[in-house]
Amino acid sequence: MFTILTRTSNRPNYFQTCRQSILEQTTGAYHIVSTDDAADTYPEGDLVLPVERQPGRCHNLYFNYMRYHVPNRAPWVVHIDDDDQFTTPDALATIQKHIQDENSLLLWKVDLGEYVVPTSWGNPPKPGDISGIGFCVHVKHWVPWQGIPYGDYHVISRYYQKLNPVWIPEILTRCQTGPGHGLAIDKK
Repeated sequence: MFTILTRTSNRPNYFQTCRQSILEQTTGAYHIVSTDDAADTYPEGDLVLPVERQPGRCHNLYFNYMRYHVPNRAPWVVHIDDDDQFTTPDALATIQKHIQDENSLLLWKVDLGEYVVPTSWGNPPKPGDISGIGFCVHVKHWVPWQGIPYGDYHVISRYYQKLNPVWIPEILTRCQTGPGHGLAIDKK
């Protein structure tokens, strides 16, 4: 049913918590990991796609590569970085309950540590008020990520224009320490 796309950046401690939150889901998920660090730090069972870190390259672009590995049996895509996690074991089950058809764009609240987004609940996305870890979409509607500021806003806005938004009034994902801002710093 679900494919979880996870980007990693040499943060094994965060990734352990992230992966555990995926494994604890009551609804099964297929997990794809895009990594720019040593593949031997990742457990068996995940599809690990090594990528070469390129200075100045936006890590969101790795999602475009991972998209080609989404299996037909798990066409609903959720993005979660290595420093993010699901808030409850039934997060995916909650998302599944709200899927109306393949044209659904599922949106939920995200705890960024210092604040929760979106603040403009039920309205079109705004830059800085939406999160890439707060939506789910069927892979057949894939919109490519771009290496630009507010990349999550731009992607979600394009989905919002062409799909049927379904708002889930719960916090289903969160950052483990607040916004990481691409610093790739691991927790101790």
